[in-house]
Amino acid sequence: MSSEPPPPRRLPSIAVPWDPRDAVTSMLLLLGVNLVAQVIAGAIIGVVAPDRAAELLRQPEILIATTLFLQVTLVAAAFLLGPARYRVGWSFLGFTRTSMGRVLAWAAVAFALNIAFNIVYGLLLKEFAPSAVPEPLPPELQNANTIVLIVAVALGAPIAEEVYFRGFLFQGLAGSLGVAGAASASALLFGVVHALSGIAVIPVALFAGVVFALVFRRTGSIWPSLLAHLAQNSIALYSVLSMPEG
Repeated sequence: MSSEPPPPRRLPSIAVPWDPRDAVTSMLLLLGVNLVAQVIAGAIIGVVAPDRAAELLRQPEILIATTLFLQVTLVAAAFLLGPARYRVGWSFLGFTRTSMGRVLAWAAVAFALNIAFNIVYGLLLKEFAPSAVPEPLPPELQNANTIVLIVAVALGAPIAEEVYFRGFLFQGLAGSLGVAGAASASALLFGVVHALSGIAVIPVALFAGVVFALVFRRTGSIWPSLLAHLAQNSIALYSVLSMPEG
């Protein structure tokens, strides 16, 4: 009988039909569509209520609508320039069948790594730059409707961001940049998007983006990073909603 050890388990291959050109096209498309939408919304508000335009643009309802629109465009860009363009299924974005145990295990790994980083980073900020400690949620959104916040922050953001940044962008860049380069580049763009919540949020988003990309690579599935992302956003939102008023 042969006593040879079993061959090592191979990582899932990254073989998507889209490439960096599609990634760049998607970024330009997202930038253009969202800028046009902002201009149109600003023009409408300026006509309807010119004396209160600046105030209305900071209202929770407007900010939530802008956030939801961005989330929809992220998923749309990923789908249109990925599966739809190349006539492949959603599985190419990472929606693959994976055992529940494997999903939960790797989601726990991603979650634990991100929480550990957040704790250390938060302690360092409190020690050396207390004024830079970011809010779990932008102050303008903290008085928004709870159900709407759950939809936009706890559900919509993780789904849209994992589909675009990991399922579409990371995989599309990996063929040319390699896993490390694609993980870094997609995480950098992930951080830039989150810079809208404050510069201090960028390192947190960068670290999470790399972790989620590597977990995606290790499992070949979007489910573990999506579950971890859902858990993190839900905890952050709960910490805000459970704060006593005043």
